[in-house]
Amino acid sequence: MLDAAIELLVGRGYGETTLALVAERAGVAVPTAYKAFGNKPGMVKAALDYAAAGDDDPTPIHQRERAMRILSEPDPVRKLKIYTDGLIGTLTRSARLQLVARAAAEVDPEIAAIWEHITSRRLFGMGVIATNLAEGGHLRRGLSKREARDVLWAYTSPELYQLMVLTRGWSRSRYRDWIFRSLVDALLPESR
Repeated sequence: MLDAAIELLVGRGYGETTLALVAERAGVAVPTAYKAFGNKPGMVKAALDYAAAGDDDPTPIHQRERAMRILSEPDPVRKLKIYTDGLIGTLTRSARLQLVARAAAEVDPEIAAIWEHITSRRLFGMGVIATNLAEGGHLRRGLSKREARDVLWAYTSPELYQLMVLTRGWSRSRYRDWIFRSLVDALLPESR
């Protein structure tokens, strides 16, 4: 059902996607969709979580193996490489859906609350990485943890992915490499 929900939300938009359409696309009864999601905002939340993680494992992303590898990596350049290698998969799966949710948040208060939760959770994650870099003594001189968090947050946004990949037609690998180089240049000392 989650794949059907994502396909419909991205293809038709929030307003045109109903739980009945999702149920039909997934080949299940409408009550099954309501039981799984509760309501349309619940469906959006479940779809966003699924798309960001790439699976339906309930383990929070910051507690998963890749997150642990990022945080335990002693080399800051390698740390950012591990991060951006995973980021491109996350954005490929979720950026379009995030943009649908952002647009829906303008007109639906329940989606607005979900969107706020998603963006604050992403900001928290960027703060974890920024703190990890700072505690390792890896941030550029004069760059605070807060500023590093904000740089990470901006560079990893679905909006930037939309501009460069979806609008300008950059390949995923070109985008990943550009984000990696940009983060290294913006966050780490020049003499690395």
